[in-house]
Amino acid sequence: MSVQSPAALNALRIVIADDVEDAAATMAALLRHHGCEVWVAHDGQQALQQVQQHQPHCLIYDVVMPFLPGHLLTQRMRAQYGSDIVLIAMSGFEREDPRVAETFLGADHYFVKPVDLKALFRALSLD
Repeated sequence: MSVQSPAALNALRIVIADDVEDAAATMAALLRHHGCEVWVAHDGQQALQQVQQHQPHCLIYDVVMPFLPGHLLTQRMRAQYGSDIVLIAMSGFEREDPRVAETFLGADHYFVKPVDLKALFRALSLD
């Protein structure tokens, strides 16, 4: 599944959740440069709040964050929004790593950090 890009890229709403503030800010700046509307969270609880407040098309999130680990965030997003939100998980661990494998049962896409930007743009239908 990929985000079905609205007619104008500036209509694409994205929440980025990463406890590494520089990484989140860099990703946000890049996506804003491409016309997306972006909000940033630095833990799982903030990610939930941002999604509830802004109803984004997509949540891009680090799997290992404080206050709400990736697998629980994924479960909550799917329970509340079903397939109405695209979930893009990212981590420094390989997908098969047992520390993160459970997250990917509900995520639409997974990227190992550093994220391949061309692949991310394809997932977002921005290329």
